[in-house]
Parts: sequence; C-alpha cells; structure tokens
Amino acid sequence: IRMGFAGGKAELVVSGMEVSYMGYDFGSSADWYSAGVSLKSAIASTDTTALSLLLGANYDSFLDVDAAPTWDGPTRFTGFTGGLAFEMDSTIARVFGSAQVAGSDYYPGWGASSDVPGFYSWAYLRGGVELLLPDLAGGEGTFAVSAAGRTSPFSSGLSLDLPLSIGAELHWYAPHSPTILSVYGAGEWGSDHNWYFGGGFGVGLLL
Repeated sequence: IRMGFAGGKAELVVSGMEVSYMGYDFGSSADWYSAGVSLKSAIASTDTTALSLLLGANYDSFLDVDAAPTWDGPTRFTGFTGGLAFEMDSTIARVFGSAQVAGSDYYPGWGASSDVPGFYSWAYLRGGVELLLPDLAGGEGTFAVSAAGRTSPFSSGLSLDLPLSIGAELHWYAPHSPTILSVYGAGEWGSDHNWYFGGGFGVGLLL
C-alpha cells in the first residue's frame, strides 16, 4: 500500500508492506510487516531534465527472530537511504537513474554473516527507461524497464555485489477516470542456485 503527496517540485511517499508466507503451518508473524517513507525534491531542473534529492527511511521489526532476514528484498531492512536521481524527458520516453547510499545495522548478505552486529553502509545504483504510450486501449499508458545493483559494504572495499535486479512495469491510465491499472514483473540473479522471479498487479487512484 502506497500513498504519495506531490506539490510543486517535491513528492512525499508513505508505504506499508505485508510479505506473508502462505502455505506454512505457522501463524502470522511481526516479521511480515514493514513501513517506509521517502522524499524526492528537485534541486535543479530545465524543461527536459531534472536532478532531485532522494531521502528515505524504512522500519522492519524482526521481532520474532531478533535478526534481519538473509536478503534485502521486499521485506526491507531497518535503515536510512540518501542520494540523487536524474531524469530526462522527451515526447516519447523518459530516461532515469539514481545513486543512493544506504546505512543500517543490517549486513546486506545472503548467509550467516547477515547477522553480524555493527553498522554498515553500501550504495544502490539504478537506471532505466520509460516509454510513453499515448493511445493504449482507449487510454494512456507507460511501459518501463529498469536494472539495479548494489555495492558490497564499504567496510569491505568498494566493489559491485550480486545479485543484479531487472524489473518491468506497465501502467494504464483509464480515460476520464482517476484509475490506474498496473502490471509488474521483477527478478534477481545471484547464481544458478540463488535467483527469483515474481510479478503482480496493482490498482491506483490519481487524485
């Protein structure tokens, strides 16, 4: 669930998330829930380009296990992010990219070392392109693809780390209506035995 508030050249987004594990015998867990807030504010812009400041904070309780899960996927980690985003628009497409630094007491890993106590920081890099579809099934639409990667924790040296992520999303804006229908797909690959693909859909209201 996401709610965004835009005014002028700034946008504030508040979101809550439940990641449940259906099909198992155990009941609901506090580890399923997380919350986040992010602020995007333009600091320089022209008619076709914009450079924005990105700030964010996430909270995930981990109450039942006293440690973060061994991955930093949809369940989020507790910590802060900050960085810059760049966008360039044309009449048919939008190119975007961002670089952010994350800080957390969570070690970003996929094994026992994820429970190592301490404070860690690393960088996220993301880029993509969004195509504008002015006539899609009677309404308007957009289709975007993006890729993302991250560095290893700065304390272990500056280097890119697996997995690499690729995502795609299609949005349809209904004519004469605030309704937005969306379809998503995303995947990560770390090795032949460490990968996933997921997808879903969403319904939004533009007020």
